[in-house]
Amino acid sequence: MKTRISPFIFVVTAGILLAGLDSCVKDTWDMDTLSNQGELNPKVALKMARGRLDLGNAIEADDTTVRFNPDQSISILFKEDSVISFDVNELIEIPSSIPESGPETKTFTAGELSIGDFSTVRNISLQEIAGNLPEPYQSEIIGNDGQNTVFPAISPPVDAGSYSTPSFGNYAMVTFSSGTVYVTLTNELPVELDPVEVRVVDANSTEIGTVMFNNVAANGGSQTRQIDLAGLTLINNEFTAQIIGFGTPGSSDPVLIDLTDHIRFDIQAENAVISSGTAILSDQVFALDAGSVDLGLSGGEEVQEIIIKTAEINYAVTSNIQEDILVRIILPSATVNGSVPEYEMIIPYNGGNPTQGTLLLDDVKVDMTTDPIQPYNIFPFEYEVEIVSSNNMVTFDLTDDLVLEFTVDNITFAYIEGYLGHMVETFDQDTVKIEDEVIDRITGTFQLADPRVQFFYTNSFGIPIELALDVTGYFDGGSSVDLGAQPEVISFPTDTLDLFITDTLRFDNANTNLEDLLVFPPPFEVVFSGSATVNPDEDNTISNFVTDRSRIDVGLEAEIPLDFSASNLSLVDTVEVDIGEDFDPSNIAYSKIYLGVTENWFPMDLNFQITPYDSVSHTTGTPLDVELLAAAPVNADGIVETPSEYSTVIDLESDFFADLSESTQLIIQVTLTTSGGGAAPVKLMTYYSLDFNIGLLTEFSFPFEL
Repeated sequence: MKTRISPFIFVVTAGILLAGLDSCVKDTWDMDTLSNQGELNPKVALKMARGRLDLGNAIEADDTTVRFNPDQSISILFKEDSVISFDVNELIEIPSSIPESGPETKTFTAGELSIGDFSTVRNISLQEIAGNLPEPYQSEIIGNDGQNTVFPAISPPVDAGSYSTPSFGNYAMVTFSSGTVYVTLTNELPVELDPVEVRVVDANSTEIGTVMFNNVAANGGSQTRQIDLAGLTLINNEFTAQIIGFGTPGSSDPVLIDLTDHIRFDIQAENAVISSGTAILSDQVFALDAGSVDLGLSGGEEVQEIIIKTAEINYAVTSNIQEDILVRIILPSATVNGSVPEYEMIIPYNGGNPTQGTLLLDDVKVDMTTDPIQPYNIFPFEYEVEIVSSNNMVTFDLTDDLVLEFTVDNITFAYIEGYLGHMVETFDQDTVKIEDEVIDRITGTFQLADPRVQFFYTNSFGIPIELALDVTGYFDGGSSVDLGAQPEVISFPTDTLDLFITDTLRFDNANTNLEDLLVFPPPFEVVFSGSATVNPDEDNTISNFVTDRSRIDVGLEAEIPLDFSASNLSLVDTVEVDIGEDFDPSNIAYSKIYLGVTENWFPMDLNFQITPYDSVSHTTGTPLDVELLAAAPVNADGIVETPSEYSTVIDLESDFFADLSESTQLIIQVTLTTSGGGAAPVKLMTYYSLDFNIGLLTEFSFPFEL
């Protein structure tokens, strides 16, 4: 390579020579004896830099990644707003349908039904009676019509004929289970009647009963007798009164005999209950029943109160009763706006085919403690089943029934109270393999003195929940370190007035082995697992609660105070270099960098080693060792109280530049050791600073020919 000399150098050199000749040449020289080879060796001395590095100004605190603490220490922060979150549906399982095994089935048998009261009236004139009397009574009465005369005595009693009553239209044929027929005789004749015996029969001449009247006073006197209907089967809807005995003592004095005078039979059936037949059924409740549905919870939950936000009663009703049926479902232990809720469904007769429908259960508060045997998880129901009369005759039998099938579906809740069970939810185990080629290039030891990790959370579950975190680091050589975090019950609300509770879980050196995990060399593998235990004490006497808004949101904040120790912590890396053809290492005789630190507050030694390396020939040059910083001493708390002074000269010899010109890479090793050889932690404070001076002295070598 041909050496190129800057014209500036020649100008400087010529000036020096001329000045020397002018002042110093006193002898005569033989110029022929001089060599024709020359070399120019200029030296350059530069004061390159003088300054102050202030740590508090170099680092900007923003309270999100860097924090300046009140004691002027510094912390590095890492924050993640959401690392875990789960809501009530992931913790509490209320069946979306009950019963879970299938529809609740209730069968209601009609049994004996009422057909309502019915009555009829029959006026029987004296002419009708006399026309059925034997002689001489017939002639004596009929022949004296309109005359004041003595009314003949009739004794012993005689048959006085049969008299049909008007139809009353309540039935065509029925069998009575119970009921009473009241027969009232009113005497409008001018003489006392004694006795009068009446047999009451139906249209098929089936005897209903026989009644006897004695001493019925004249001119409006009346008496009432009764007949039991139980067990009777009657057809058509009319009665016949058969007067099988008619007697009177007559009159001792003349009376007006008027053939239009009459006696009257009032026949009235009351409280008639039938077991079968064809009749007009009255509006009536024929079935009252009660039952309950168990929530069917399998985790030991004991729900005492639930507020249903939304739900549906889906039903199917099959009726064999030939009338419309009103089914009323009552929730006796529930309230809606302070009142016991009732739900009604009209079921038309559908030839025995099912009728389906839906009832809405919204905003229903249910007390589930009313069962004395199991005062929890029980949803009581009451049922009323009622005939809605069409006022038409229908055929009926006491075995006719109605079958109700229903489920409570699509349940969502607003509030649940009670013991909500003991449950352990485990988090899936996770393993982190620490395999990083950067770590492979680091040697030495490093340990944080006071790392802190805290989980901040908002909890609106009114339940004790114990969190357990298991973290184990496995190191080369077979050793391991367990985080050692103890299970802890997180804070929880005790009433709905203060539903959202915010708190933190803190892990530090006081309650864990965190500092033994956050070391260098790090573990090659870290295994994470954990669990959440609901009601860890399994005390079913305590009352829990959740709402439809209950959830847990967990965030993470790691605080790493710059409080650490390091011993020969070295990082080795390789960088590519390309010196270029224009660089001639022979032009540099040597170079020295002067580093003077007049005031150093940093408690660490920092050394560099730079080694040229030829990746083609796999040869290394002479290493350059640089002592960049000497640690300031610290007190027992790891804080620098008095700064140190330090100076060093970095010699860059020509051999280094020669090796550099032959290299394709530089192997750079940075070594850090804290004060005291890394035996105790040191702290970085905001007021730490470094006052420094940097100077450069370089001698060049430029050979030339004269």
